[in-house]
Amino acid sequence: MTKVKIPKEIKVGVYTYTIIFKPHLHADFGVYGRLEGTRLTIEIEPDMPDSIKGVTLLHELNHICENVFAVKLDEPSNDSMAHCVAELLFNNLNIEFDWSLIT
Repeated sequence: MTKVKIPKEIKVGVYTYTIIFKPHLHADFGVYGRLEGTRLTIEIEPDMPDSIKGVTLLHELNHICENVFAVKLDEPSNDSMAHCVAELLFNNLNIEFDWSLIT
């Protein structure tokens, strides 16, 4: 298993996004993650298994790619792409995300 540290910031195009844990995100908004585009923040619900956090991060990164590279995905397609990439990373390439840098 190869561990990959999730950095506090991810740069896509000219934008730098900060990744943070946002407790109660699911309880308050019914989602496991969300992109706050005006604040350039990716919020992730911390109280869930790492596998779900990983798919959630990939989903939110898809939204960033939509914005930066003018690609359009509807929500079901975004979910499918996130799960597809997660399958490749986690189950085939044996990559595990390390969330220790995220607060």
